[in-house]
Amino acid sequence: MVSGTARLETRDAKPFVLTAAGYAKLPPRHLHQFRCVSECLMYVHADGPLDIHYVDSQCKEIAPEAALKRRQKTASAR
Repeated sequence: MVSGTARLETRDAKPFVLTAAGYAKLPPRHLHQFRCVSECLMYVHADGPLDIHYVDSQCKEIAPEAALKRRQKTASAR
């Protein structure tokens, strides 16, 4: 994390906050949610191809359009 603050939640660990100079390492296909709490700048490094799979609250994969549409509704409700 270069600057800002972010919250990382994973399925099998307590949520934690990342700040400048912090980092997180996740295994491939590890279910997680990453959200910038304030404006943030970060570098992402992967040892292989990087892909994103969105899931719903029951951990079933959903289309990116459905995930992003849900995110827009949440943001507009604030």
